[in-house]
Amino acid sequence: MERGEAWIVRHGGREYITSDEMARIFLSQAEQAVRTGEPTLVVLRHSKGVELVLVTDESSFTVARRHAAAVDEIGHARHVLH
Repeated sequence: MERGEAWIVRHGGREYITSDEMARIFLSQAEQAVRTGEPTLVVLRHSKGVELVLVTDESSFTVARRHAAAVDEIGHARHVLH
């Protein structure tokens, strides 16, 4: 893990370790995609590379601080159409 990579983005059954800045960018863009209902490919730079993550209004994702004892969430959204 590189210095500054202290956040975990969980999406689609996977976990990505990323920086504070990238986690906040992902969260902002993902929440906008959910709000507008427009499927969006969101760029996520993480410790092992770069992903294009598809976010839709049905997506479930979590952005959380990574540390040994507990998780401090900065954002969580779960949307299920009935």
